[in-house]
Amino acid sequence: MGETIPRYATQSLIQVLEETFDNHHGIFLDRGTSLFATLDQTSAEEASRLASSSCASVAQHVKHVAFYLDVMRRYLAGEELGQIDWRAIWHESPNVTGAEWDALRADVRARYTDLRNRLPEETAWSDPLQFDTPLAVAMHTAAHLGAIRQTLRMLRD
Repeated sequence: MGETIPRYATQSLIQVLEETFDNHHGIFLDRGTSLFATLDQTSAEEASRLASSSCASVAQHVKHVAFYLDVMRRYLAGEELGQIDWRAIWHESPNVTGAEWDALRADVRARYTDLRNRLPEETAWSDPLQFDTPLAVAMHTAAHLGAIRQTLRMLRD
């Protein structure tokens, strides 16, 4: 399978993943700006609003992150993924009710926690795919976090 991923790289990856979602380490985000902190400060009404006709709602971004986390979990589990419709989520309604927003945030948190719990902390990895997948999740989610934060800024200004 190639080179072993060293422990320090694994620990760095976990810190970046944690900072993206929930736990500030001072690597690239300001305190209180992780995905979960941002979503917890966002109402269902804000999550449903479009900042412009060409932008997705916050809820659509969060639905996409949940979908992406599920695909990555299945990939890590070795499931045959087949054809994935990456665009379908963007055609769903941008709106969520209060209960749907709470459920969506809880769903993303559960999917992240499942992925996070699968990552070894004290061992090196011999399979680069197991390292690359959470790295991709951190980077992909950070991009959506930026879009979410920009959308909220536009809505709140």
